[in-house]
Amino acid sequence: MDKKLFFVILMIICVSIGVSAIPADTTYQSSVIQKICITESDMPDGFMYGQIPGFAKSVLRNNPWEMDRTAINKLTKQLYPDGDAGSVKNMHLSIIARREKPFNDDIVCYIILFNDRQAAKKEIEKLNGYNRMNSDRTILTIHGNLAVFLIVDDVDNYKYIDLMQKKIEERINSL
Repeated sequence: MDKKLFFVILMIICVSIGVSAIPADTTYQSSVIQKICITESDMPDGFMYGQIPGFAKSVLRNNPWEMDRTAINKLTKQLYPDGDAGSVKNMHLSIIARREKPFNDDIVCYIILFNDRQAAKKEIEKLNGYNRMNSDRTILTIHGNLAVFLIVDDVDNYKYIDLMQKKIEERINSL
């Protein structure tokens, strides 16, 4: 057998083995949301799921809530600049308020599942820009086509979203 042909075949085999050994990027499905979302046990003392005010009930039907398409379409552009609702497959919302002010939105957690990695890349770039500009009040966690975005109104509550982000990160890593 010709040495050049043997070398080419050997290289193809090595590259094939090497590529298959690299783990594929994870593409999450909608079922991941319920596995990682904020639970009551994740909330800091003195906090609870907030109540939805009457004026917002036409868009936000529950709390916590896996949003319907109407809510995703309406809220994506309001969540981050130039947000493309068409790139979002599913979105979950948890609004957390202090017990003494149940209609506040002291802490908000969005779990966003994008249609695919290409859509995620484009939208996460926008989310990253917003996150950088508000880094004293937001935390963004990214895994494949999944983004978890935590927001606080008061920077004194940042410590709470830091703890929540770590719990969510542990859940994602254990999947």
